[in-house]
Amino acid sequence: LHDELHCPLRIMRILIVDQNADSRAAVAGALAARGHDTTGADDGRVALERMAQGGIDLVVSDVLLPRMDGFSLCYEMKRTPSFARVPFVFYAAGDEEHKDEEIGLKVGAARFVDRRVSVEQLADVVAEVLRQRGEAARRRDVPESSGRIAYDYDIPTGRIEWRGAIERLTGFSPEAFAAVGIERWSEMIHPDDRERALAFLDEAMGTMGAYNVEYRFARQDGSYVHVEDHGVFLTDAAGKAIRMVGTMGDITARKHAEESQRRTEEKY
Repeated sequence: LHDELHCPLRIMRILIVDQNADSRAAVAGALAARGHDTTGADDGRVALERMAQGGIDLVVSDVLLPRMDGFSLCYEMKRTPSFARVPFVFYAAGDEEHKDEEIGLKVGAARFVDRRVSVEQLADVVAEVLRQRGEAARRRDVPESSGRIAYDYDIPTGRIEWRGAIERLTGFSPEAFAAVGIERWSEMIHPDDRERALAFLDEAMGTMGAYNVEYRFARQDGSYVHVEDHGVFLTDAAGKAIRMVGTMGDITARKHAEESQRRTEEKY
């Protein structure tokens, strides 16, 4: 793991937001030692302007900033579709009651790192966040030709982003299926399978284990397709699940073949 943290697969461009030039330089030095490219901003509004230019892979920010504080910056980023998925890491002086950390995670930060932690340790946290981001991206980017649907479930909000063979598997257009969040997804599971599927989800989320389950899922025409659902959880600094990424695949043909085989065996 130590080697992986020090060897990024590609150069990442990281925006460092801090009104103190020396602090920006210290963080930039630690990240540059890991092979990353960095750029800086001394207040929140300048940081948003940099984000709008594109090309930023991750943001490291203090909380106390001129004009727009770090919490507001993170919130604005997460509500802007063009860079809502860019990971945000706070590197700031935390309070003993961890209230700043709690606020930071609530507004969408991936991590809150106390300034008493060295910049080298901060660079380790950044590497881990980038690794998780890459894993999520690989799971989301499922080609249409695979016949599978990829999902990215934002646990705090209940929203789900869908990609892949949506129309082939569900009969819905991608635009219509975009409205399906966690509640609607659970309603679309066959009533006979719903309790088991949701129980497995609660268990997997509680243990941070993999979610592997088969169930029948409603199509637009009212029929059901058998699916296998494989997902994993991404956590915040406290180890709490904040996202789930995975794929759903059509196993209807396999299920029909298994049922046919079972009937044949019962007959003879």
